Amino acid sequence: MEAARQSLSQTLGVPPDQISTVSVEDETWPDMCFGIPGAFAECEQFMMPGYRITLRAYGLDYLYYSNADGTRILLANRP
Repeated sequence: MEAARQSLSQTLGVPPDQISTVSVEDETWPDMCFGIPGAFAECEQFMMPGYRITLRAYGLDYLYYSNADGTRILLANRP
């Protein structure tokens, strides 16, 4: 979860303490690309445990997908 917060902080150019966590849900992704073809150069096909993380900055919500240890993250949508 901290990796997603740091990523959003860098993306938006805001301090991490200005980003709040709205929700964190367990997820089992169908592959290393979080089920999104072409999301990464490597996309091995195996069930990958992780999280669906919703963060909020300046009143707007941002959805991140993450593997279990936070070493692989993806900004899935932005307002």
